[in-house]
Amino acid sequence: MQGYFSVFNEMSDTDFSVEYMDTKHLNTAAYLRSLVDIYKLKYQAVRFDAILTSDDNAFRFALKQHQNLFHNAPIVFCGVNRFQASMLGGFGNVTGVLEKGDFSETLAVARKMRPEATSIYVVCDNTTTGQINKANFQAVMKAHYPDVHLAYSEDQTLDGLGVTLESLAPDTVAFFIAFWQDAHGEPVSPDQLEILFKNSAVPVFGRSEWMMGKGMAGGKCVSGFHQGAAAAAMVKQVLEGVDPSAIPIKDSPNKFMFDYLELKKHAIALAEVPDHSIVFNKPKAFYEIDKKLTAIAGIAVVFLVLASISLAVNVLQRKRMLRVVRESEAHLKKILYSLQIGVVLIDARNDTIVEVNPVAADLVGLPKEKIIGFPCRDFICPHPEQDCLITQKGQSVSQSEGVLVNAHQKSVSVLRNLICIELGNRRFFLETIMDITNLKQAQREKKQLEAKMAQTQRIEAIGTLAGGIAHDFNNILYAIMGNTELALMFLEKQEGSKVKENLQRVLQASHRAKEVIAQILAFSRRTEQADQPVKIGPVIKEGLKLIRASIPTSITIHQDIAEETGAVKINPSQIHQIVLNLCTNATHAMAPDGGVLALSLREMTLKAQDGINVKDLSPGAYIKLSVKDSGSGIAPEVLEHIFEPYFTTKKNEVGTGLGLSVVLGIVKNHDGDIDVSSKIGQGSEFHVYLPVVDAAALQKHPKEAVLATGNAHVLFVDDEEMIVQLGRQMLEHMGYTVRGCMDPVEALESLRENPEQFDLVITDQTMPNMTGEQLAREILGIRGDIPIILCTGYSQFVDQETSAKMGIHAFVMKPIVMKELAQTIQEVLGRHQKEIEV
Repeated sequence: MQGYFSVFNEMSDTDFSVEYMDTKHLNTAAYLRSLVDIYKLKYQAVRFDAILTSDDNAFRFALKQHQNLFHNAPIVFCGVNRFQASMLGGFGNVTGVLEKGDFSETLAVARKMRPEATSIYVVCDNTTTGQINKANFQAVMKAHYPDVHLAYSEDQTLDGLGVTLESLAPDTVAFFIAFWQDAHGEPVSPDQLEILFKNSAVPVFGRSEWMMGKGMAGGKCVSGFHQGAAAAAMVKQVLEGVDPSAIPIKDSPNKFMFDYLELKKHAIALAEVPDHSIVFNKPKAFYEIDKKLTAIAGIAVVFLVLASISLAVNVLQRKRMLRVVRESEAHLKKILYSLQIGVVLIDARNDTIVEVNPVAADLVGLPKEKIIGFPCRDFICPHPEQDCLITQKGQSVSQSEGVLVNAHQKSVSVLRNLICIELGNRRFFLETIMDITNLKQAQREKKQLEAKMAQTQRIEAIGTLAGGIAHDFNNILYAIMGNTELALMFLEKQEGSKVKENLQRVLQASHRAKEVIAQILAFSRRTEQADQPVKIGPVIKEGLKLIRASIPTSITIHQDIAEETGAVKINPSQIHQIVLNLCTNATHAMAPDGGVLALSLREMTLKAQDGINVKDLSPGAYIKLSVKDSGSGIAPEVLEHIFEPYFTTKKNEVGTGLGLSVVLGIVKNHDGDIDVSSKIGQGSEFHVYLPVVDAAALQKHPKEAVLATGNAHVLFVDDEEMIVQLGRQMLEHMGYTVRGCMDPVEALESLRENPEQFDLVITDQTMPNMTGEQLAREILGIRGDIPIILCTGYSQFVDQETSAKMGIHAFVMKPIVMKELAQTIQEVLGRHQKEIEV
């Protein structure tokens, strides 16, 4: 990340978004799906100009989602070890930096530093990575140093490796390739290797940056910082208009790195280190030492000044002591001014500031001349004088969070350290301050993300519950619809019968319930519903009936739905979602006094000069849905956030903050847009624009098909008695001979006794003792050519594709109407007959 921003910090006109996927700890399909959902909601209104990934997992994720999430934005990668051109799948908008290490240059430096070495002890393991690296290492040795003796650690335990490293002869060097698993298969951490390497009798060389400072002497290492900087430079080129395909993929810019302490331990001079190498643990100049030590050094200098002042009492040495004091003060200021944290010196007698360094002045936003002489409470942690524990009681502060008020009256969060000191019999407060605004912001964003993750998990749990409810409810609907259809067949010739009319209404309501279940499964991502050209007026009217029944009578609904409008390509259930969410929000806005909810629908032609407040619509024909309420209205500062995921002004038990976000997502996914206007006290009005499609694309309602019949012998299996009885009646009405079974084991034994007695098997999926999938496998093992139809109200584990792979001839979702069942049976038996003839 530091490498990235070494380049990005110079790009002041560019916005960046950073996402930490954490797939090293969690990389399941469910987790990746949740990331897709979060990013889709979070960035639904954002179009990125470039995507920058780090490591293999992030690169694969970006490639897979380049169209769904990132709208084919250019991808620049780094930290990728296993790159192959075939990974791109024809997507050419990619470039980046490969993470590659080279043994040859590190070996050359090791030979130069230890010319007396005739043997190399290679620290590697038996993992796939370890063996690949070993083969590469052997190839380099064979090409350049064929006479050097090699020994390996693959058969070593962790303790055995430590003993070996401690006993290596002086004419040997060690070379670390990979040792993350010992001979017993036990995992090995970098901290464990650090103990072994620091006790090694000979220097350990390698190319792993993360082992620097952990006992490894050094080598030409893969540098994460320089990889990041190189990748960021490529992103800068892309943003400047360079085609990514014109930027060649290049190897990582590796750097020589060495540990000064390890070189010193093994008597290797710094002169042996290649030019421009990075040296860790190299002794630093005084001003480069840790900031706390620098502060302590500053205090020590203050005490030196005090000593100098006390010596100045001697009149005979006054001039010389004054000179010493001046020099000491200049040295103290030089140190204070070189520190990278703010330093403030406060007179304890009156709490006034007597000295500040440039960093502190920058934090305040004033020149030091306008800070010195003013009370500290004017800038640092402002509060009433009598409440200050430091100035009133002389207490010290260590790592305390406080507030600094700058010249623009803006509060800045700071981390404070303060001690009391004595100078010339006077008491002072020496305080250091560090700006932690970005850290506090990061902590707030982390909490927000954790809250959003928890909300996403709750929604996923609802989806799981929906699947279970759908299974049971579809079975119930199957029985209601099937028995209703049978009853209607007996009343087929009774025109004008009230009983027949009532049964037709039951069947119509059951079909609506079937669609509701499909919508629940679609919302929970358990099924996908395809878009289709549809006139949405009737769909909206149907939705208003449901809304009228669910809102208070104190709210009056006015509807102006145009009879003749063009068609929109959308799933009808999504129109229900749009209307339900907008009307629900309008209802809440008018609570508790009630009001008027007005809906209108009309077709319009949008022209470029119309000036409608929508940015992403092209001129053309649109369906305009307007929802207006007479409620309290929306404040301007709230209005700009209402479409953000999880944003809500309602109580937890009233809303989730997802309603308008879902509406915007549906509309945007169908090339539409939303315009909203609102005034406090006068209500709000939402306008939804959806593009009109060719009227010729409207689906024609097929003529009602004649019920197909047959004379085959059918084995019907379901664990619910009501469904078995219903299935027998329906099939017998079609002319089939039926054997019904509630126990799949019993059904299997019946078929095993006489495999040829049945022409077709129809089985439910979810049953005790044996699932329909298991029953099908057993049946096909007995008689491989028998047709099987698998039915289910809902199953998480089997669908059309998986059932076909098992040899099942048809997969049908409950509830099944008679004509659908008859048509499916006819198609399955027809295909089976053709297979026999062939």
